Amino acid sequence: MFGVGLVRPLTTMRVGVSRFHSAPSSFFAKSARALSANVETARASNAADLSQKSKMHGSYHWNGERALSVVTIPLVASALFVGPIPLVDFGLGLVLPLHTHFGFDTMVQDYVPQRTYGALNSILTWGLRLVTGVVMYGCFLFNTTDVGITAFVKRLWTGKL
Repeated sequence: MFGVGLVRPLTTMRVGVSRFHSAPSSFFAKSARALSANVETARASNAADLSQKSKMHGSYHWNGERALSVVTIPLVASALFVGPIPLVDFGLGLVLPLHTHFGFDTMVQDYVPQRTYGALNSILTWGLRLVTGVVMYGCFLFNTTDVGITAFVKRLWTGKL
């Protein structure tokens, strides 16, 4: 009912005339050729970038992230069930910022890639490294000069600050 008359059969369409009639159809053909050339150039440059990296590069990174996630589980469980232990607090002060760093670094690499946003990617990567270092130092100071991460979370949870 609503679609009748809106779609023309292919036999009634005029060849060589743009549907919008604002530009000749040769303009669109030139644009399509230029776009396909750009896509082929991008594919070639991406293939060159990938061929220079080691096949195991991503595997080591992925294995490191998984190992860090696996280490996080017993640290958090022991902090919950045993209570504040300085060794657990130091482990949490190291593992939690690194785990967060890997997550944010993956976001930066995925959404602000080096090949597209060169300078911005470098700024964000180094900024993340700086913030991660400051947070790890802050966790170290909190664990050595204050009550520690586990005791602080316990106090925060019970409302006895």
